[in-house]
Amino acid sequence: MAESAASQAEAFRAAEHAGWQSKVAAYDQYWSPLSTEIGERLLDAAGVGRGTRLLDVACGPGRLTAAAAARGAEVAGVDFSDRMIERARRLFPAGDFRVGDAEALPFPDESADAVVVNFGVLHFARPDYAMVEACRVLKPGGTLAFTLWAGPAEHAGMRVMFDAIEEHGRIDAAIPEGPPQFLFAEPAACATLLTTAGFERTSIAHKLVRTTWRLPAPDGLFAAYADGAVRIALLLAAQTPQALSAIRSAVSGACLCYAAGAELRIPVAAAVVTARRS
Repeated sequence: MAESAASQAEAFRAAEHAGWQSKVAAYDQYWSPLSTEIGERLLDAAGVGRGTRLLDVACGPGRLTAAAAARGAEVAGVDFSDRMIERARRLFPAGDFRVGDAEALPFPDESADAVVVNFGVLHFARPDYAMVEACRVLKPGGTLAFTLWAGPAEHAGMRVMFDAIEEHGRIDAAIPEGPPQFLFAEPAACATLLTTAGFERTSIAHKLVRTTWRLPAPDGLFAAYADGAVRIALLLAAQTPQALSAIRSAVSGACLCYAAGAELRIPVAAAVVTARRS
C-alpha cells in the first residue's frame, strides 16, 4: 500500500512538473494578474513588510516575490519548475530565485520569519510534507500563509468549467490522482493539516476573499484552464475531441452573462489561510 501511495504521488508530481514546464507564458498571461492581486492580501495576512525574511514557495514567474521585495522584505522565491524560475529571473533580475522542491526546501532550519504559498498547496503531491518543511524553515512564532481557490459554489469560473465537463464529457477521466481539489477549502481540514505539521491550532485563520477575474471574451476562461493550468487541463486533454469541442462551446455560452465589451468579468473567491509555528 505504501509503495502504491508513493507511486501515485510521484506520477502526480511528474504530471504537474511537465505541465508547469510547458505553460509558463500562458499561466503568466491568464492567471498572474488574478493570483498577484490576491497575493497582495496574502502578504498582508503574513505581515510582510520591511525587513521580513520571507520565503515564497511555488513562486512561479516571481510576481509575488517581487511584490514582497517592493515592501522591503528580504525574500527568496523557489519553484520546482526551472522554466518558471528562468522567467522570474528575466522579469525580475534583481530577485533571488531558486529551483527547489516544496517537500525539501533548500533553506536552513529556522531561517524565515514568514513562508507564503500562493495557490500552490494543491499542486503539491504531498501537501502534508510541504507543510512540515514550511514549519521547519520558520523561526518559532513565524507565520505561514497560503491561498486556495474556493469551490465551485463560490468560484464562478470553476463552476462553469466543471458544469460543462460533467454535462458534455467525463469528470472521472483517468488522470494522475492528486490531493482532493477542494480538501483544504474547509477550515477543519486546514486545521488538521497544519496542527499535524507543527503549527498552533489557536493561531489558524481561514478567511474567504472575493474579487473579479478579468479575461478576454468570449473564450478566455476556457483558454485559461486549457492552456494556462495543469489539473483541469489534464482533465480536458483526457476528453474525446467531440466532447472537448462541446465543453468549449458550453463554457463560452455560459460566460456570456459575464461579458462586458471585450472582456469577461467573472466573480471568484479564494481562501487565505494563516498559522503560526509553535
